[in-house]
Amino acid sequence: MLSLIRKLRAEHYDLAIDMLPSDSVTAALTTAISGAAMKIGFEDSASAFYNAVVARPAELEHHVPRL
Repeated sequence: MLSLIRKLRAEHYDLAIDMLPSDSVTAALTTAISGAAMKIGFEDSASAFYNAVVARPAELEHHVPRL
């Protein structure tokens, strides 16, 4: 885990966006530890990890099922 944190922070990202349609605390934590100044994600139980939240769409468009 520490290795991942070091790698993410070494990139000095300006922006991190969590676009997962599910309520994923793991994705939110990864976004949070990225070190990015601006962190954006969907409004859900992990919203506290983001600087800005966007409303989750009622229905996902362009959804492609996994094979």
